[in-house]
Amino acid sequence: MNDAFQELAVLDGRFSVEAFRFLYESLEEALRLAGKEDADGIDRHLTGQEVLTGMRSMAGRMFGPMAAQVWRTWGVNESMDWGRIVFLLVDKGLLSR
Repeated sequence: MNDAFQELAVLDGRFSVEAFRFLYESLEEALRLAGKEDADGIDRHLTGQEVLTGMRSMAGRMFGPMAAQVWRTWGVNESMDWGRIVFLLVDKGLLSR
């Protein structure tokens, strides 16, 4: 998986490998917070808001008040950047729509 994240980061050039990894790893937190961790198939679908909520929760634990600054060092400057990363992961086949 890390190789795929590295490849995406290099090919796209906007975001660091850490951004891809963080988003991917925060999906479990998002599923838990949305009450969907035991769901299957389409029932596991997360909305953009649910993904962001999971990411904020995980970032708060990992980085505290420095979370936004850490994200900026990864090339993530606005919420839409996370959406761009999601679509890059979907295009690569690492996430499904």
